[in-house]
Amino acid sequence: MSFDLERDLPDLGAYAKAAAPTLPTGDLVHQLRRRRAVRTGLRTAGALAVVAAVVAGGVTFAQLRDPVPPAVTPTPSPVTTAEPSPTATPVAFPTGDALLPFGVCGSLVGSPTASPVDERFEVITTLESAEVQAGQALRVRASVTPVGSATFAEVGTLPQQGPTYLVVQDDVVVAVTDLYRGERDEPRVFSTMYGFGVGLTRFIGGLELSVCSVEGQPLPAEPLPAGDYELYALAPITTLGDVDPFETLANPPAPSAGQAGTVLGQPVPFRVTGEADGAADPAEPTSVELPVGHEPACGGPAPVPQGADGFLELTYNATALWASAEDGSFLDATMTYVGPGRVDLSTVGVTGWLVRDGVVVGSVWFQGDFGYQYDMDRGSTAEVGNTLPVSGCDGTSAPPPEPGEYLLYPSLTASIARVTGRDGSSLIPADGAEVTLIGEPVQLTVRP
Repeated sequence: MSFDLERDLPDLGAYAKAAAPTLPTGDLVHQLRRRRAVRTGLRTAGALAVVAAVVAGGVTFAQLRDPVPPAVTPTPSPVTTAEPSPTATPVAFPTGDALLPFGVCGSLVGSPTASPVDERFEVITTLESAEVQAGQALRVRASVTPVGSATFAEVGTLPQQGPTYLVVQDDVVVAVTDLYRGERDEPRVFSTMYGFGVGLTRFIGGLELSVCSVEGQPLPAEPLPAGDYELYALAPITTLGDVDPFETLANPPAPSAGQAGTVLGQPVPFRVTGEADGAADPAEPTSVELPVGHEPACGGPAPVPQGADGFLELTYNATALWASAEDGSFLDATMTYVGPGRVDLSTVGVTGWLVRDGVVVGSVWFQGDFGYQYDMDRGSTAEVGNTLPVSGCDGTSAPPPEPGEYLLYPSLTASIARVTGRDGSSLIPADGAEVTLIGEPVQLTVRP
């Protein structure tokens, strides 16, 4: 029910009582409509009066709500044009050629090698890190060795610089490098059955990575750009059979002698990051003075620790050791080359001398007959630790020292075959040299 009808109901009742039954209905409705119109007109007039008063007072409905701040015209900011960043010129890679033998620039993975593959051997390569900054050397450790645990008598030669390394992307050889920067080419004699002097060499060093050029496709020797690559090792090898390795070493065979072959290694993935900074290699000495080491005399005074400053360093675990005539503690030792260029050396590893009351009374000796062959660049390290049983002062046939407490002076003797400068020049006499290092003493207990 509406608000107006509620008010009109009493009036209707009053009219019904006072009026005769013959009261015209039209008159009644007409009066009701007049009253409703009057009330409506009064309400409308009152509302208009309120609106007029508000407007006259200078206030609008919009101003009764939150005030609106005056419009602000923004000041246009100056437009700056960004300088275009320099765009690096893409490095051009050689185009693959399926007719080239695998091992040269532009050859394809899967192509035949120049000489048949000798599957009795393999090149084992490990990386010090699988990621290298562009323009920096990729550090590797490598050896040419019989496959698995195979044992057979074979003497042969391989290049002095060791394996050649092929950098491959999308199955194309895009860089060819080695540890000697291509400066060495004479043969290196090896034997699978002998050790000291003719054993299998461990190669350690850094590989320079530059894009190679195919004949007829000259390309600048740009540093290898950022990207993912694979490193393949390949070593030309000549085998001579079961001959005397020391005779072969003294009288190298003619290039045509023996059976030519190729030794391959499994691909090793690595990544180049960033951009080359163009920094020059740090300066290195151009000459070397080999220290002359002296082994102590049996029954003589305790040795004086001696190093080979600027050439070789020997570090080891200085904790107390024990030993007997049958076995002994393992002395964990590391040899570091700090001389110029690269060194090619042989060593049986760390040995030592026993001292009691200031007198040399015995020795510890290397338990084995193979030794180590290393070809290392400046800053390279090699593990030369040994298990050290004790023996008498005159060698392994002498009675061992009595049980008790002794001082062990660790020692390392290295036979230096050659020292090669970065330009390929020889830095020591052709007949080589010998260096002996003696370290600070370590406590050792001889057991029965």
